[in-house]
Amino acid sequence: MRNRHAAEDRKTEALFLDLDGRENVSLPSLQRFLQAGLVRSGQERKMVSKALDVVRVAKRALWSPVRNFSGGNQQKIAVAKWLLADTRVLLLYDPTRGIDIGTKTEIYHLIRRYTDAGGAVLFYSTEVPELVNLCDEVMVIYRGRIEERLGGESLSESAIMSIAVGRHQRRAPDLQALAH
Repeated sequence: MRNRHAAEDRKTEALFLDLDGRENVSLPSLQRFLQAGLVRSGQERKMVSKALDVVRVAKRALWSPVRNFSGGNQQKIAVAKWLLADTRVLLLYDPTRGIDIGTKTEIYHLIRRYTDAGGAVLFYSTEVPELVNLCDEVMVIYRGRIEERLGGESLSESAIMSIAVGRHQRRAPDLQALAH
């Protein structure tokens, strides 16, 4: 099973900003385009073009440096490369941080389509509404430990926040027990 992740910082870890979108998207899958050690550029361009269509990035990404695109389109290009790699599990780390609301919505729909098609997503987000609206199950971490798993009816913004700040059903240490 292939697992891939969209890096935490797309500008320093997920993309080569001076390369065009075609090169960025095909890089993890380059082996599939090689024949006798040479890249079959027509096949590469066709497959990358399809991946860019899925994430709704303009065709100019095929030849334009990634640095010329908005942060949201850069993020979608980073996701496109893992879609092209035929991954079964995506690890997404704050995938909508720093992008406009329209592009956030597109990424939400992309994630939902990916899971509806049978893919799995392990999703980390600092935006609690994203967790509630996109995830089937949320594990809340407090002080470095998985404190609770929430799903179904128990999954809500208030429940996540209560656990995340350490205010859920936790009792203060018994002072008498500490004295002994």
